[in-house]
Amino acid sequence: MLGSFNLEYLKDWHQRIGDPKGEEEREEVRMVMDLLCVILMSMSVLHNLVLLVMVDNNIGHLVKRVGDL
Repeated sequence: MLGSFNLEYLKDWHQRIGDPKGEEEREEVRMVMDLLCVILMSMSVLHNLVLLVMVDNNIGHLVKRVGDL
């Protein structure tokens, strides 16, 4: 599904979001909003994981340096 998700589709959808006319279009709005939420949550989790790894690596480096003293 992500492969078919592109910027032009998002722009077109964004122009229509203010007035979903039928149940099918409302379902499309819900699906896109769910997808955007999943993407944002994934980015947040990935960002936190990267920060955790960076902190862990820095602490490991500091412990090694203190151990060498």
